[in-house]
Amino acid sequence: MKHLKWLYCCVLSLMAVSASAEKWLIKDMDFVRNDTTFRVVCNYNSKYQLVSRSVVYLDEGMPENYALTEQAFSSYGRTLQADYLWQNGQKIKFAKTEWEYNSDGLLSSETRYDGVSNNWQVCEQTLFFYQGTTLCTEQRHLRFDGSRWQPESRIIFEYNNEQLAMLSFDVAENEVWKPYGVLVFNYEDHLKSVVYKEVVEDEMTEKNRTLYIYTPSSELKYEKQQKWNGFNWQDDCKLVFGASEQGKTTIMSDWNVQYWSRMFKTSETYNNRFMTRQNGYFYGYNMWLPSYTTNVSVDETNRKRSISTAYDFFGDDESDVRQDFLQVQDNEAIFQYCSNALVTYIRVDETSVDQLYENEQQITVFPNSSPDGFYYIESSSIENIHWRVYTMQGFLMASDNGSDSRLIDLTHCPKGIYVANISIGLQKYAIKLIKIN
Repeated sequence: MKHLKWLYCCVLSLMAVSASAEKWLIKDMDFVRNDTTFRVVCNYNSKYQLVSRSVVYLDEGMPENYALTEQAFSSYGRTLQADYLWQNGQKIKFAKTEWEYNSDGLLSSETRYDGVSNNWQVCEQTLFFYQGTTLCTEQRHLRFDGSRWQPESRIIFEYNNEQLAMLSFDVAENEVWKPYGVLVFNYEDHLKSVVYKEVVEDEMTEKNRTLYIYTPSSELKYEKQQKWNGFNWQDDCKLVFGASEQGKTTIMSDWNVQYWSRMFKTSETYNNRFMTRQNGYFYGYNMWLPSYTTNVSVDETNRKRSISTAYDFFGDDESDVRQDFLQVQDNEAIFQYCSNALVTYIRVDETSVDQLYENEQQITVFPNSSPDGFYYIESSSIENIHWRVYTMQGFLMASDNGSDSRLIDLTHCPKGIYVANISIGLQKYAIKLIKIN
């Protein structure tokens, strides 16, 4: 249970950092989950860059160190992040990442370490190569086998007049690069389609594609994902965007062989250019049922002051999340967070992709859809949970990095539909994840 609370604590501290803009820095924050109180304290350098973030567990008023993150920076950017956990009063090394830059200030390598027996053990590295000072031409991933670096995969970037035209994906077999797939971008004034092709029996074969349709005023109206069935393109899912004087709407539907099945809808209300309200709905029992409501307030200078999200459930269970952005004082601000998570998850109908059952074991990913990109895995199993998240084209976007984590973080990913492969012991699940914003 303590491990889950630590994960939750990491989520909130990361949410706070990602939510704060240049003018908003976190000094400290307290948040409560059930009867557990956590405190996060942040420190900055003279350039207002976060150099440390400590997490303290308040047990009956007595503080207990929980976790620590330390960061270092150069004139080019962040060079180090080290994460530690506290166990029996001792600071234990957990994970570390180092970044190096070339003479032009471009990222040249990212090296990751695991904490093993309280020592840093290098595990993997990503190298970046450039054409000139702007265009990345190759991204190469290596894994350390204990004695030397072994190539694992790489991405080749191709451009047409500095516009991305194709991505080629290769995997290493016996240290020889073998083609795996390509992603082809087609433009006509705007991005029109993205086609993914994969090597099948030594031949490059279409797998799926995404189509984009715009209005005459260049607004995205329609986004459809299709799969190649060997003979023609078959619909898979679609997003339809609408706009009115009151705001914007997005409806996501899934193709069920003969008809479109509605899955979720969002409705946004704007005040001038600022979104002040977003309502989320899921489709069940032939109607749109409320999922969550997000309210955003801004001050007289058009800066965000608060974001409040309330989740709707059947019965009396509710979950409210509020984030308050307070006025900056002495280059720091207080970021307050409060959570009440007395939630019961249920299966709504047979077409829901939010939950899967296998061998009488339940797994739930919530919230889905997510307005911010955070998802929580709920399971009755006590076995370790591991996950990887892919795009609909099959590209890895995020993973648990080998740790037993019930948190899925897609805050760095654009809005869209993703596939999560979740392993609990010997059981494997595949769930579509929807990110709205």
